[in-house]
Amino acid sequence: KFNAPVVGRMGVTARYDVLADGKNGGGGGGIALNGNGMDPYNGFGIGSECLATSQANGGHGFECHGATRQDVALDLLFYPTQQITVKVEYRHDWATQKVFLRDDGSYSKSNDLLGAQFIYAF
Repeated sequence: KFNAPVVGRMGVTARYDVLADGKNGGGGGGIALNGNGMDPYNGFGIGSECLATSQANGGHGFECHGATRQDVALDLLFYPTQQITVKVEYRHDWATQKVFLRDDGSYSKSNDLLGAQFIYAF
């Protein structure tokens, strides 16, 4: 935490995560996968190309493995009062397979996210 002249108390954090998720189709504890064994919004589960190849050959995707997924996040934290924290985060995700659903219905190996949180502690 530090003080900035205009905004007051604030903080900065950076985070890097890696999840080698190749076992058992790429799921995990508490992760809900869709009917195709994929979570296309967070990049968990099997890759779309492996599933398509499997289905084209008469399979169901059981031989597909999950992707290795990584992300880096940069956060700005603002503390306007003792009880309130405002967090703004930019996150870039990438994976070894095309697991992120795009707006046009295709899949990509990377994803970008901008989010905000308002936290009231009591």
